[in-house]
Amino acid sequence: MGLRKVFFNRTPQPLAVRLAGASRAGKLLAHGHWRKLFNYLLAEVQRWLGSEKFSARPYFLSLEPTDSCQLRCPFCTVPYAKEHHVLAYEDYERLMRELGPWLVRAELYKGGESFLHPRILDMVRLAKSYAVEVSISSNLNALPPGGAQAVAGSGLDVLVASIDGTTQQTYEKYRVGGSLEKALSNAAAIARARRENGGKGPELIWQFIVFRHNQHELEAAERLARETGFDHIMFRPGYIFDDPATKESWRSTLPEFSEEKRCSDDDTCRWPWGGVNVFADGSVTLCYMDREKRLDIGRAGELADMMRQGGFHRLARRLIKGLERGRRAPAGEKHPCASCPCFGQSNFWV
Repeated sequence: MGLRKVFFNRTPQPLAVRLAGASRAGKLLAHGHWRKLFNYLLAEVQRWLGSEKFSARPYFLSLEPTDSCQLRCPFCTVPYAKEHHVLAYEDYERLMRELGPWLVRAELYKGGESFLHPRILDMVRLAKSYAVEVSISSNLNALPPGGAQAVAGSGLDVLVASIDGTTQQTYEKYRVGGSLEKALSNAAAIARARRENGGKGPELIWQFIVFRHNQHELEAAERLARETGFDHIMFRPGYIFDDPATKESWRSTLPEFSEEKRCSDDDTCRWPWGGVNVFADGSVTLCYMDREKRLDIGRAGELADMMRQGGFHRLARRLIKGLERGRRAPAGEKHPCASCPCFGQSNFWV
């Protein structure tokens, strides 16, 4: 997978964090989050040992506040869903009471536009009250109630802005129905609010998905990102429908970006040893790729126990360790990990 990052500014970090290095354990140590640190290390040791039994608690949360979006990107399935959902804030509160003390990181986004959730910044603030690092990805065509000042003051750690062009013509070819001017204006307003807030606010990342029609704008995007106030810009290839004609017309001719986007490129999978995946309809699943609704967020109190003792997760760990060692699952095994088409490509990072 092609991935290119260009850095401009850095959101200031405490000296202790910089001295501790970039490792997650080092950051937890620097901030004195002892319970989270012990739980995280316990989970990682058990993953390294390949243990089917699990005594830690989830430390990563991927949650979809809403599966609605105001844009109609060609290779996104969200606009064409039969129904849309907004996760109830009360269910989110229940989930955070159960998992928050141990969570290290939370991604409050998936396919939908997170800033369309009416209480998205309350969700951020609640996660921050448990000392959870929070990230959101947005098309920035709309800001939540309170605008840029509220975003900057919410405690949000990372804001990824999906902007795929430097002119409206190239931008709207993929971000159908979107406004480049609005996205850049909102990004600039957040950067300005962060400066007015003494530098406190989210790290701003411009994500530019490279297609054939916009690959000539990379240098212009770097300049525009710097001028707008982003901390860095990230160029990456996009997912394209598996159709030869579509791939031919959309795929970048630049070798670096000619392969499709992957969430990760690893030789393992962390999900059954530390991750929880929640969709906007309240369903709780094993990972990004697992769509079977085995548990509802309304039963949040059962999540940790299900993960630690449940047979489904124990079998997932056994199958994943087998895949790491090149072993295929037994014939006829119906568990989703047995035939995962994205093993090592849809992992999470902390």
